[in-house]
Amino acid sequence: MKKEDLLKIMDEETAEKVLKLSEADGKEQNKKIADLEKELKGTKKDLDDANKALDEAKKIDIDKIKADEFEKGKQEVQAEFDKYKNDLAVDSVIKEAGAKDVSEIKLHLDMDKIKFEDGKVSGLSEQLEKIKTDKDYLFQGDKKKPTFSDKTGGGNTVTKDEFAKMGYKQKLDLFNTNRELYDELSQ
Repeated sequence: MKKEDLLKIMDEETAEKVLKLSEADGKEQNKKIADLEKELKGTKKDLDDANKALDEAKKIDIDKIKADEFEKGKQEVQAEFDKYKNDLAVDSVIKEAGAKDVSEIKLHLDMDKIKFEDGKVSGLSEQLEKIKTDKDYLFQGDKKKPTFSDKTGGGNTVTKDEFAKMGYKQKLDLFNTNRELYDELSQ
């Protein structure tokens, strides 16, 4: 709008004020437009970045990642199973050697020297022999298990199984008469 057009409908002072206000509004509008254009450019850049990221994501082979993770998990489980199986094999050999306490014997073993091949354990028997020599108290002796006769003198011998079936009074009598034998049978 021009000043001449405004003068037709109002006085000059009012026309000047209206023009100043109009210019101020125009500048404010231009600033808002510039801000919106700047925001639009930022949004376009964000959209381009998102599209690039989407294109990269489309290149990812989800099935391959799943297969790789499955294989990794399978290998971890197999390793745990092998360790468990090897531990059982070691425990079995230690028990066969007459150990009183398998976990105590394992504390003295160098597990790095033990090899497992085709279900067989090697390098363990040598270590067990050394432990038997150095710490024989960790193994069962070759002594025959004791038996006892009842106090009636009938010559009946009692095995460990029979001892387990004895009543409280019979066990108490044995405890009082032969503590060493009682201790041996109660283990």
